[in-house]
Amino acid sequence: LLALAENRIQGRRVADIKVAGQSMPAIEADLGAAGRVTIAFDPTTGLLAYQRYGGTNGEPMTEETFTDYRAVQGLQVPYVASVRREGQPPLQRIIRSIAFNVPLDVAFFKKPSAKLPVSSSQLPARSTAPST
Repeated sequence: LLALAENRIQGRRVADIKVAGQSMPAIEADLGAAGRVTIAFDPTTGLLAYQRYGGTNGEPMTEETFTDYRAVQGLQVPYVASVRREGQPPLQRIIRSIAFNVPLDVAFFKKPSAKLPVSSSQLPARSTAPST
């Protein structure tokens, strides 16, 4: 959305899209090599409700809907996102807790000093069936 607002990518208004039975205004944007994305906004809140992308160059068509928006530190965050990807079972992401700009322990960014040893019990089992 920032790239559209800053005219770094081109977008155009397209026909409204029905999301959960409600008609929503939609925009299609050309992302160059990444293809096109269609986004739709809840007409009551103005929040992003839907996006569709993919479906070209062998990439599956993906549709996402965003619901259960809640205010978090002054931002509206969709706590539920439902994803439907062509050829895959549906997926739902649910945020249980989120915070922005929280301090992190510096140890989190330290590179491990050495690789951890892997025991044979952690390796996948090999098939003993004869090959044909």
